[in-house]
Amino acid sequence: MSCDSTRAAAQARFVPSARREAARLLGLGHYDAAVALAARLRDIDRFDEDAHRLLITALDRAGAVEEADRAQEAYRAAMAELAGDGDGDGDGDDPSEGSPKATGEAASHEHPHRSPPST
Repeated sequence: MSCDSTRAAAQARFVPSARREAARLLGLGHYDAAVALAARLRDIDRFDEDAHRLLITALDRAGAVEEADRAQEAYRAAMAELAGDGDGDGDGDDPSEGSPKATGEAASHEHPHRSPPST
């Protein structure tokens, strides 16, 4: 077994377990530990929606509102990149898409991290 395949196998076992543990820690009110684990999960896969939501919620519950807002922006950017927002910054202003920002319409700025993720 190569080093890469060993790493991938270990990661495949780690990620689901770590996600469950982060959610458990969040439920117990151990926000710093939940933040650390959710951040690790997001670092492993920046397109992991569950990791982003766990991180945002843990930061918000810990009272780290500015960090939660930054994590929310990182989440939006990652999801926009997956959705094909041409510039990948998550603001939907890819000129080829006719987005609200590109057309001059007002955009809605909700803060979904104010409510807990569904797990």
